[in-house]
Amino acid sequence: MSCVKPCGPAITGTAIWPGQQVHGRIAAWIFFMLVLVALAGLTSGAAARVVRVEILERGDFAQGRSFGSVGAYEKIRGRLHYAVDPQATINRAIVDLDLAARNAHGLIEFSGDFLLLRPKRPARGNHTLLFDVTNRGNLTALSIFNSERSGNNPTSAGNGFLMRRGFTLLAAAWNWDVPPGNDRLMIDLPVARNPDGTPITGRIAYEFEVEQPTRTAFVGGISARGHPLADDPAPVLTVRDAPEAPRRIIPPQHYRLTRRDDSGREVPARLHVTADFDFQPGRIYELVVRVKDPRVVGLGLAAIRDSMRWAREEAANAIHRAIIFGHSQSARLIATMIRDGLFVDATGPVFEGAYLRVAGGGKGSFNFRFAQTTRHFSQFEEHIYPTDEFPFSTAPSVDPVTGRKASLLDRARALGHVPKIFFTNTSTEYWSRAASLLHTTVDGRVDLLPDPGTRIYALLGTQHFFARWKTPRMLEYCVNPVDKRPVARALLMAMTRWLADGRTPPDNRYPTLARGELGDAPAY
Repeated sequence: MSCVKPCGPAITGTAIWPGQQVHGRIAAWIFFMLVLVALAGLTSGAAARVVRVEILERGDFAQGRSFGSVGAYEKIRGRLHYAVDPQATINRAIVDLDLAARNAHGLIEFSGDFLLLRPKRPARGNHTLLFDVTNRGNLTALSIFNSERSGNNPTSAGNGFLMRRGFTLLAAAWNWDVPPGNDRLMIDLPVARNPDGTPITGRIAYEFEVEQPTRTAFVGGISARGHPLADDPAPVLTVRDAPEAPRRIIPPQHYRLTRRDDSGREVPARLHVTADFDFQPGRIYELVVRVKDPRVVGLGLAAIRDSMRWAREEAANAIHRAIIFGHSQSARLIATMIRDGLFVDATGPVFEGAYLRVAGGGKGSFNFRFAQTTRHFSQFEEHIYPTDEFPFSTAPSVDPVTGRKASLLDRARALGHVPKIFFTNTSTEYWSRAASLLHTTVDGRVDLLPDPGTRIYALLGTQHFFARWKTPRMLEYCVNPVDKRPVARALLMAMTRWLADGRTPPDNRYPTLARGELGDAPAY
């Protein structure tokens, strides 16, 4: 049975102070005043907040293991219940927020999973909140900093790095388009509807490839739940031989929006297509369909913001500063939050430091109608999904197409809260994720000096993912088995010292045009 803990003035029953009996008019007066406080917290003044904490699991972490002077940790898992004001300035960047259903107080409600690991004696910690932005619902920080792989409901601390140094670790779900399973952190976001209450519909494209010939293919990308099909999906299926090659339409009588169940029968499906022919490797297929009921995807960013504020304001956590951390997709989401100013609430910034790992210059499909959050532009596929978007750098630059001058930090500067930022990238991001645009002009002709509060570190010769030595398959490059995690740990501590004590981190380390270390593909 779950335990429900109010966050803020959620009042039920009779008001009793510990150790005192309250009678008659005094009790009634106290209860009346408490209800007024509760209602005040639900008015438009509460622009965004966690209104209830539902605890599903609470106990010792890592079998009660003690981590040096910090001592033991506890693990808390549950759901956070949010309420946001669609009229509040801090929420205006969230697309379609005005089209979501509201409660009796005019607020929009939703809820999502969370995981909290904190010292049992918070005073012994380092008073730093490390927020782990999940990657498609999966934890990343414990794997990268602690070399721990016990999954999304961790039972072991690995090497104990984060715990020995006293971090409080929080992860909260943000990505609605994540399939259940493997203890992934899930969030339930509201559906946007037309003002008259009718469903919103639109056409979207599902691009897909197959690794071996098959007649039934999954069209949802890396992983997805997908949008519901409209009453008349009107599918159009095409095939092409390269990203920019012309599309050839496949006649509709040769395929169906179905999958095969365990018995081999075809059943309706929103993210599968079954054909009368084999889908072939090496080709790019695209299914365009009409879908309905878009989620208010940008509320996932609000969930991160508001869960961090909740964790900071909980006295039991003893938090003085916060660092947000993301790997790949998660780091691209952080860049989106910073660009849009969605890391600042009515109180101020929810984090002072941001550590973006292997994001390159990317953002993503995180805040628009019918967004497919797990998609991203890659070398040979998914070129139609917005990822590498201007502005890229923390220094001002000019978009040569539109003539617009901007930086990643413009909104943060306007809000008066510019975070400290670390970018770390590998060779992969320089080849396929526009990492060089973090420190050059968009036309690639001039070096840019990052904002003084930004550091960029290039781990060249390594690839996007961690890898062990293996025999390469045909046409596959060898991988570099160098373990990058020690660098990640060192930089996390450098960021912590920068925020806590003002100690300057290592200087930027990245290739430049001036030194002849950057060039285009022909020059390479």
